[in-house]
Amino acid sequence: MRSLAFVFAAVSIALPAGTRAQTPPPPTPDPTTPPIVEPRSPSEPDEPAGDPVVEPVDITVRGLSWDVLAGGVPSSGGLLQGELGFSGLPRLAYHYTLMPGLSLGGLVAFDYARWAPDVAFTSSLVVAAVTRYSIYRTETWSIGLRGEPGLRIGVDSPSLYGILLNLQGHIGYTVEPRLIVGGGVDIPMEVVIPSRGGAFFSAPLLFGGFLEFHVTPPLALTADLKFGPNLNTTGTVFGMRVLAGMAVRL
Repeated sequence: MRSLAFVFAAVSIALPAGTRAQTPPPPTPDPTTPPIVEPRSPSEPDEPAGDPVVEPVDITVRGLSWDVLAGGVPSSGGLLQGELGFSGLPRLAYHYTLMPGLSLGGLVAFDYARWAPDVAFTSSLVVAAVTRYSIYRTETWSIGLRGEPGLRIGVDSPSLYGILLNLQGHIGYTVEPRLIVGGGVDIPMEVVIPSRGGAFFSAPLLFGGFLEFHVTPPLALTADLKFGPNLNTTGTVFGMRVLAGMAVRL
């Protein structure tokens, strides 16, 4: 009896161990077998490989990032401007940006009428500094000031000389991505010193409008038309400024 009980107890203890031994262990992965990659759904976007690359943008290729007649002083670099008309044949100016909204340069012109038809064909050479200052500038509006202090040297006989202080103020509006229209006032003040006779003071008040069309991002065509009284200490005559030109951003 004791033998039978011992056999039964031994079988009952060994049976679970035997059952566990019959369960196979999980397979060991083969290191030489490549991993299985599940295919990506076509609707799922590709994940970026890294941070997005931001391409640098040259401001000279942006539509109207600058102008020459209003307050759009270029952010950097130089600007070459040329004009023909009354009363300059030609007028050449160079502008260089010193800081945002401020540029400084020089101007050379052959003048033949001092902005008054009544004194036409009194030839002189004009040499001046040119300063532009941007008062307000957005994608739509452009407001700026321009000053041209300089000297006039007469080439006729009897000759005359002058001390110049030309002041301008313009407001421009962007009509479409390449065209600016606007208006303003020019006050080309001058102390005239003839080689014969006494000196006199001239201060024309010229009002009118302008157009500036950007053919390409660095090239613009301009038209500037202004009229008004040419005030001076010897009398008042009709004054005008009619110039067509172009500007190139360098």
